[in-house]
Amino acid sequence: MKQPISSTKAPKALGPYSAGVLTEGLVFLSGQLGVDTNGDLVSEDVVEQTKKVFENIGGITRNFRLNL
Repeated sequence: MKQPISSTKAPKALGPYSAGVLTEGLVFLSGQLGVDTNGDLVSEDVVEQTKKVFENIGGITRNFRLNL
């Protein structure tokens, strides 16, 4: 059974979908952006945006005791 997932440590999905899905013991994440939990772009700098993307992914995966 598919279970939608989200995290308070990552921004909410911007569309009609969840941040990820848990199914059969696997976690699948949707595309992440370089935005903060309010949905605001963290910077115009691609390096800063990329760092935020990985922070957001970590915020979601830590809910399942996973890390990058």
